[in-house]
Amino acid sequence: MAKKRIVSKAVRAIKSLAKDAAVAVLTTRSAGKPSLSELGISLPTANNPKKGAVMAKKRKQSSRGRKQDRARVAGGQKHEVRYEAKKAGKSKKAVKRAVKKVGNSRKKVERELQG
Repeated sequence: MAKKRIVSKAVRAIKSLAKDAAVAVLTTRSAGKPSLSELGISLPTANNPKKGAVMAKKRKQSSRGRKQDRARVAGGQKHEVRYEAKKAGKSKKAVKRAVKKVGNSRKKVERELQG
């Protein structure tokens, strides 16, 4: 919840700065000074949102997140329950019971299903 608040505050601040910049550009043009295009500055448009915009590079997903996900059994996801049931030769209901009893650690669930 705190991240959302921070992000929304940042978005509001950016919008405010953009409005101020637009006002400055309009007043500059009306004062007889060169426009942005005359200065060689291009802004993003509706037709080409990337034109002139500097986009942030997408962060690579670390392998840590994937490893943590593999180490757990999500009892609420049908495909994971089905996979674990087929692997152990047990019913889906048995897998869900095991997850509820020992937690979502894959090792513990597999041990519970074996014994």
